[in-house]
Amino acid sequence: MNPKIALDLGIRRNIASFSFLKNCLHTPVSMLTIFYAGKYRTFTSRFSKSNTTLGFVKKILLLLCLLYWGTASWALEQPEKILTLEDSIKWAMTNNQELLEASEKKYIAEQKIEEADSYFFPKINLTGAYTRLNVGTPTTLPPSLGGSSLAVGVSNHYAARISVSQSLFTGGYLINQLNIAKKDLDITNKAYETTKRKVYLEVTQRFYSVLYQQQALEFSREALAQVKTYLETAKSKNKAKDYEITLLTIECSRWEMQIAAEEEKLQLVYTAFNKAVGFELDSQVKLVGDFKTVIPGEECQGLNTYIALAIDRSPVLQGLSLEEKKINHKISQAFSERYPTIVLGADYERSGLNSELEGRNWTATVALHYPLFNGWLSWARVRQMRSELKSTNLLKVRISDDLKMNIEESYRRYIRAGKNLEEMSKNNDLAQKALDSALNYYKNDQLSCTDLLAIQKRVIETRIQALDNSYEYTIGEQELNVATGLALGNK
Repeated sequence: MNPKIALDLGIRRNIASFSFLKNCLHTPVSMLTIFYAGKYRTFTSRFSKSNTTLGFVKKILLLLCLLYWGTASWALEQPEKILTLEDSIKWAMTNNQELLEASEKKYIAEQKIEEADSYFFPKINLTGAYTRLNVGTPTTLPPSLGGSSLAVGVSNHYAARISVSQSLFTGGYLINQLNIAKKDLDITNKAYETTKRKVYLEVTQRFYSVLYQQQALEFSREALAQVKTYLETAKSKNKAKDYEITLLTIECSRWEMQIAAEEEKLQLVYTAFNKAVGFELDSQVKLVGDFKTVIPGEECQGLNTYIALAIDRSPVLQGLSLEEKKINHKISQAFSERYPTIVLGADYERSGLNSELEGRNWTATVALHYPLFNGWLSWARVRQMRSELKSTNLLKVRISDDLKMNIEESYRRYIRAGKNLEEMSKNNDLAQKALDSALNYYKNDQLSCTDLLAIQKRVIETRIQALDNSYEYTIGEQELNVATGLALGNK
C-alpha cells in the first residue's frame, strides 16, 4: 500500500474513532482528578516532606488534560477530503476491500505454482531414534556372532537414517499438475481484472450518484425558497385569499419533508461511495465534478465496434478460454494415471546396540509402479472433465450473448441521452422563463395559486428530467469504456 495513502487512512480512522479516544482519555483524567481531590489530605500528609513528589503528580494531571484537549482540537480541525473522479478511482484501486481480496487470491495462485514445481525436486528425509530400557533383559546373540548374552538395560540403542527419493517418470502427471497451477494463476489474473473493472464502474456510479443527489437536493431547496416567496406575495396582497395562504403553507411543509428525505438519501449515497472507495463509512469527503456534456464534432464509435472490442477484451471470456485449457490439462493428467511411475530411492542408516553392534548400511532402490486396474477411475474422471469442458463452452456462449445485450443497451441509452442533452438544456431555459412570467401574472392577480404551483411542478420535473438525462449519458459512456477496457488504459 502507498505509505501516503496508508497514513491518510490511519488519520481518518483515528478521527472516525475519536469518541472512543475521548472516552479513553476522559476516564483517567476524571478518575485521577477525583482521586487527587478526595485524597488531597493523604497526599499532603504522606508527602509533606517531599514537595517534589506532589509537584510531579500535578504535572502528570496537567499533561493528561493537555493531551485530552489537544487531541480533541486536532480531530475537530481536520478538513474534509476533496476528491475528483480520478482521485476516487486511485483511492479505490488501492483500498477497495474486494480488490484487496482479489489481490490475495493472486498471491495464493502464485504459491500453488511453487507447490506444483516442488514435486520435481528430490525429497530428503532424516529420521533418528534413541532407546534405553530400564529393565536388564538379556539378549542372546546368534551363533554367527558368538552366541554370547548382552544386557540391553545397561546400554544405549540408537538409529539414524537419511533417505532420498526422486521421481524419474510419472507419465506426465507432474507436468500437467504444474500446467494446471499456471492456468489457475492466469485465470486468477483475469478474475482480478474483472474485479478491477467492477470496482472502477462502481466507484464511478457512486461518484455521479452523489453529484446527482446533491443537484436534486439543490432543486428541492430552490423550490422551497420559491414557494416561500409565493407565500409572502400572497400575504402582501390587499385581498389575500385564505385558501391560497393555506395551500402555500402546505406546499412549504411538503417541500421541507422532501428536503429532509433528500438529505437522508444523500447521506446514504455518501456512505455507499465511501464503501466503494475503501474509506471508513462515516468519513467526511467532498466530491468535485460535473456530468459529461456533448462535445460538438465528437464522433462516437459504432455499436458493432463496441461489441467487437468488448468481446475481444472481456476478462471473463478470456478467463473461460483459460478454463478450457485447464480442463484439457486435467484430462491429460487423468490419462497419465494409467502409465507406470518410476522412482529412484537411496537410504543410508547407522545404528548400534552396545559398542559391539554398531553398524552402517546403505541401499539404492529403483521402484516401478504400474497400475493394472483401478475400477475405471481414470475413465470416470475423463468423462467428468469432458462434461465440464462442454459446460464451460456453453457458459462462454451465454456470457458472450449477455455481453452483447448489455453493450447494446448501454450504447442506445448513451446515444439517446446524448441527443436529448441539447434539447433538455433549451427546455430548462424555456421552463424557467415560463415560471418567471407566471409569477408576475400571479402578483397582478392574473393567475391563480393553483396554476402557479402546477407550473412550478412542471419546471421541477423538467429540471429533474434533464438531470436524469445527464446522469444516463455520463454513466452510459462509462459503461461502454469499462466494457471495452478503454477506461483502464487499453487502446
